[in-house]
Amino acid sequence: MLRTVYGSKFAPDLSLGGLTGSPSPKYAGADISYKAPEVYGKVLDALLEPYAPAPNQGEIFRGIAQILTEEEAELWLSVPEYSYDPEDPPAQTVSQIAARVRPGLSAKAGDLIQSMLDKQFVFNMTRDGGEPAYMRTYMLWLCSTYTGREGSPLYRAMFNWFYNIIRGNSADMRPVPKSGNVMIALPNEVALTGDEKLGKVPMNLQIPDDRMVIGFDKTSEVINGAHAWAVCDCICRASTEMNGDRECDHSIDTCMLFDDDADLAVKMGWAKRITREEMHDLARRCRDEGLVQMSYNAEHPLSICNCCSDCCVFLNSLKRGENTIAGASRFIVQRLDGCRTCGQCMKICPMEVIEIDGQGAHVNQDKCIGCGLCVTKCNFGALQLTLRDPEDTSTGRACDYQKRAHI
Repeated sequence: MLRTVYGSKFAPDLSLGGLTGSPSPKYAGADISYKAPEVYGKVLDALLEPYAPAPNQGEIFRGIAQILTEEEAELWLSVPEYSYDPEDPPAQTVSQIAARVRPGLSAKAGDLIQSMLDKQFVFNMTRDGGEPAYMRTYMLWLCSTYTGREGSPLYRAMFNWFYNIIRGNSADMRPVPKSGNVMIALPNEVALTGDEKLGKVPMNLQIPDDRMVIGFDKTSEVINGAHAWAVCDCICRASTEMNGDRECDHSIDTCMLFDDDADLAVKMGWAKRITREEMHDLARRCRDEGLVQMSYNAEHPLSICNCCSDCCVFLNSLKRGENTIAGASRFIVQRLDGCRTCGQCMKICPMEVIEIDGQGAHVNQDKCIGCGLCVTKCNFGALQLTLRDPEDTSTGRACDYQKRAHI
């Protein structure tokens, strides 16, 4: 049986997209349709299920059908879904996977799994030298992989998938049931601690009571708590540049990976291994560039993004008022006495929620994400990070960070 997958025909709302206040560009790749055996449609459905219907799903469908054989696609559907949650089904060995499929496919399971490992459609989840066990990879991993494989049938499709999320498709994302928002803004650590080793410290900085601060709030503690470190290119900036829509001039090698994600990304060839000290240097450079650090909503996050308001999928989503994929930090900015109306805070605010009048700076706290960049630009001590009300759920984030599973 064949299935035809269209692009824009199934896009949830083609009027979405674009930065706040700017024209809405057309979704990339949304005009492509493709016909292929139904099994590839089932793979596409499974990959997109945690996210949203993709405007360029016809283009993605074509790429999957050109990369996987029909037997690989059929077997892939019997491989357990990727998860670190102990409540979810565990990784399975080749023999366990083979036992779940038809006899003709079962005999080929080992070779098919190896082929899909090479194509990065499955993970080897083996730990501590045990028998190899496998899980499916997921859409975002395929995106990170195939945007580094120029010439692959999924190369442009993955760039377009991510670009469309940046420019509006994020509004249709399905909520994450177990961990709240996928990503959480981290407060700028200079604004949090005043430690000059972490970045440029403004004069008269007002820091919050250190009893308000937990380890999760500090990028430096995430770095220190890891055992492996790697850096890769920012997929957000690469996607906007690919589509001729990048306006920022920030560094592109800014995505920070830790532990298992670092090891696997280096092994797969799309990240560079670095030392703990080099990761601290990168974190400082990104703070000094005025980037917002955002982390997985997890007790032990495996990555940190360094985000700008032009390209970042998470900041663009938050600026559109969505709470589907990202949320605010545990902090919020309050204004103290002493504002000189210099406007530096307004210029750097990635959310564009600070206004200046004759009375001083006014922060729209309903939209403030508590990144603290404005605090790092105030030399008059007129702004300060303060702990957000833990009962405040207006941003849709999960506040109980320390109970999050590894992601």
